[in-house]
Amino acid sequence: MYLYTRIKTLSMCLVFAATCGLAYAESPDTAVKPENNKKYSINKMRAYLYFQEEGVFGNDDIASTDTILRNVVISNSGVVGDNIKYYGPSANFIVFIDVLGDGFVTGNASGYQISIQATSDGKVINYLSVDLTNYFSEKHQISIPFIVYKTGCAPIIVKAIIKHNNTIIDENKNVYNFSCRE
Repeated sequence: MYLYTRIKTLSMCLVFAATCGLAYAESPDTAVKPENNKKYSINKMRAYLYFQEEGVFGNDDIASTDTILRNVVISNSGVVGDNIKYYGPSANFIVFIDVLGDGFVTGNASGYQISIQATSDGKVINYLSVDLTNYFSEKHQISIPFIVYKTGCAPIIVKAIIKHNNTIIDENKNVYNFSCRE
């Protein structure tokens, strides 16, 4: 029952990320259309540790720092590096891929797809591919959630690619510097 409750909490946080203390890095109301004649593009990636003992996400965007995230899996509790606060052990983290577009209304994103992949030590540890038509918004920005189910002791690379009819039109990647060394 306890595990079911935690999984349900994590699922609810994904659906209602704002209730878990996560907010847009930039208000969707102020997001602008993509530049360079791209109909859709990746604006940025944001990432937050998930602390399984507390059932909460951290408040610190680990995508915006080069800090080495030491001993996250066993809880190097406290503050490290660029004021990244740990609240206990963290085996997972969530990445939000902020996509700018010319609106996400019915039919507008036809043929557009985003693929997101996490790798560590050259091995794929998680993958997601979804059509942008799955998301509706009259605004010019949406955020797509992607959970990485392994922090571990090695750097993790998360790469996002937007394709139109299988042709790459934009891509972005971040490296998350996990380590278990002192």
